[in-house]
Amino acid sequence: MNFDSYTDRVVGTAVTLVNALTPGEDGGRPVDLAGYSAGGPAGGAPGGPVSDLVRERCQLIVGRPVTGPEAAELVALAGRLRPVFEAAEAGQPDRVAALVNALLRDYRAAP
Repeated sequence: MNFDSYTDRVVGTAVTLVNALTPGEDGGRPVDLAGYSAGGPAGGAPGGPVSDLVRERCQLIVGRPVTGPEAAELVALAGRLRPVFEAAEAGQPDRVAALVNALLRDYRAAP
């Protein structure tokens, strides 16, 4: 029995967001988000216009249709999550903790 299954889902979703919505690889295939924004460069402001490709990726992740602003928020979140995984891979637990604590504070997460 897995008593921490709720954390498994959260981590799995975070991994999926990072892999699908940030430059790098997803399933061994390159992720190119050059067309992220319909009106500006990749990583544009949350709520800005996003391409149909990015909206489709977001819809697959969350399991329902998403608006352009929702997709932009997910891309922004994925961009903030990537450094957490990079710091973990580099063996920097203090940096991981600082980044996660900033996310928890900014998103007003509470137990």
